[in-house]
Amino acid sequence: MLPGAATPTVFGDLYEAGITEAAGPPIGWSAQFGFGPQASDPRLLAGWQFLDATYNMQVANNDDFQVNFNAPSLPGIYAYAYRFSNDGGGS
Repeated sequence: MLPGAATPTVFGDLYEAGITEAAGPPIGWSAQFGFGPQASDPRLLAGWQFLDATYNMQVANNDDFQVNFNAPSLPGIYAYAYRFSNDGGGS
């Protein structure tokens, strides 16, 4: 993929017993998609960039989220991850 080019949509699913089985987005939960250097730990945030993801649809007992973004401007090999929070991003 060319640096800065639009990427395909990236999806991430959340399952939390008692929360995600119901139809619609999970109340009080947020989702973010992130990318950073390959083989690095996204929990440490070094070199990682996170973007808010939006609720897409119900998939069985999971809530599916999606994000569209542009590839990093610096060529390289990147990893990606989704993270979910039910406390406003505190954890």
